[in-house]
Amino acid sequence: MTQTTALAEIGNIESAILAASPVQEPKALRDQLDLAQSAFRTDRDSYAAQLVQASVAKLRAERRIGELLAASVTPGRPKESSCSTRVSDVGISYDQSSKWQRLARVPADDFD
Repeated sequence: MTQTTALAEIGNIESAILAASPVQEPKALRDQLDLAQSAFRTDRDSYAAQLVQASVAKLRAERRIGELLAASVTPGRPKESSCSTRVSDVGISYDQSSKWQRLARVPADDFD
């Protein structure tokens, strides 16, 4: 993958994250960015800009997931919840859920 292609692909993933609505969609895109970060780390000198962009996009994805979780997850004890889908069902740990929901509460102006 060339550097230009990598930047374009990350930009496409970022756009898709903003439009994603079920929690599973931005989670899958976040996982793609995680893989991209790993690949870029192997050659940091050549892919420094792509690594930074992938890191920023991953943070935005986590924030978007936090927004979706905050809107759909009822607070309280998970075992007593009437919600049929749990965060663990979509591959999100409770620690990630908590962290990403806190990230979503950061005002947009402060986040960017």
